Amino acid sequence: MFRITLENLLARKFRLVSTALSVIIAVAFLSGSLVLIDTLGKTFDDLFAEVNEGLDAQVRSADVIETDFGDIRGRIDASIIDEIVELPEVQYAAVSVFGFAQMVNPDGDPMGNPAQGAPTFGFNWTDIGDLNPMTLVDGHAPLGPDQVVIDAKSAKDGPFAVGDPITILLQGPPRVFEVVGIVTFGSADSPLGSSVSLFDLATAQEVLVEPGRANTIDLVAAAGVSQDELRDRVDTALPSTFEVITGEALTEESQNEVADALSFFNTFMLIFAAIALFVASFIIFNTFSILVAQRSKELGLLRALGASRRQILGSVLLEAVIVGVIASIVGLLGGLGVAAFLKQVLAAVGISIPTGPVVFSIRTMWMSILVGVGVT
Repeated sequence: MFRITLENLLARKFRLVSTALSVIIAVAFLSGSLVLIDTLGKTFDDLFAEVNEGLDAQVRSADVIETDFGDIRGRIDASIIDEIVELPEVQYAAVSVFGFAQMVNPDGDPMGNPAQGAPTFGFNWTDIGDLNPMTLVDGHAPLGPDQVVIDAKSAKDGPFAVGDPITILLQGPPRVFEVVGIVTFGSADSPLGSSVSLFDLATAQEVLVEPGRANTIDLVAAAGVSQDELRDRVDTALPSTFEVITGEALTEESQNEVADALSFFNTFMLIFAAIALFVASFIIFNTFSILVAQRSKELGLLRALGASRRQILGSVLLEAVIVGVIASIVGLLGGLGVAAFLKQVLAAVGISIPTGPVVFSIRTMWMSILVGVGVT
């Protein structure tokens, strides 16, 4: 019966094309959705791990407001850093300021869409290497109220070069700065497609928060001091209005926040794939029903020659398994193209997804093949 099954498949290979195509398309959408979900998750996890690599602890306000868009923390008095740096457990401490800052290209159009795509950030520059994930590739650090350093991606998209004027939209009135430096984020031109404007501390406080205030104070531990020891010592020295968190805990917290933010998108992608599988199942069912109906005389002849009901049923199921396996493998690989296509579609409607290494997990492989074969 096994040889008869293979001969039947070869004899009817063109009739099975519609079934195979249905499986390939359905599995490709499932595989592509899983690849895109895993890639986004891994990319953001790696981003926060890289950003916080040299950070051992962070001081921030204990006042927090929970919103649908995440937690919002109060700002702190930047002068508290003078008390922190006196602690023997602290090797370095740096004031951290961040907020909204959107560049305007030479044609007068705002660059990026923070409401739907990658965010547009403004930060203060720090000379402490462990706390600065940026690498200066051209020019110098910002030194005055009219100077700014921008990421390499924005410099290319603008385009902007060192010495060019640039208008930046802020919480207050827009301001014109001189581009004095260009940075990369590790080996990437920007942190996951975000635009980054870097000012000196005084300017950042003026245009992003308010003079004398900060969002956080980032700490590097002295030699031999663990993150937990640093956190406990600093927490003891500060009033209860401050909260101290380790770098590892901050990284995990940031990764969890992004995972929660992506949960709706992930659910949408899986529903999209499920619909494709649902539609494909009808095509597969109809195709096999027609093929089996056309072979009624053939199957009856096999029964007359002594084939049992179980052998006949096993032969038909084996055909489905073979078609399902081959088509699922093709669809699994096609999922890489679907993932790239979905990213382009989202980018076309203004939802810019950051670039990152493609994640092709074992879970994606087995789930795609099992579902593809199971549906067939």
